[in-house]
Amino acid sequence: CLYFSLGECANGDSCAFCHMDHPKRPPHLDKHHRAKLQNLAPETKRAWLFSIIKSKLLSLDHPSATQGIVDELTEACGAAALTLPDPTSMGR
Repeated sequence: CLYFSLGECANGDSCAFCHMDHPKRPPHLDKHHRAKLQNLAPETKRAWLFSIIKSKLLSLDHPSATQGIVDELTEACGAAALTLPDPTSMGR
């Protein structure tokens, strides 16, 4: 129930929707964004993927260990992985 989690379900026990806590679903790309992703150049896809992985690794609690992984990944991907296009240039 969308309203129960806000504390605003007026139907109480007669509500037809579940009032139990559920884990949040991970975000998903919508159809429009999936199509844009499919149309990106492979280098751009790799650059964005590298950027996401790098930021997630560096946010972990073990900076010395993760920095080594980031360095290895940077070396394996080359300089091309470090160059991201301006997302505003892609439009909606």
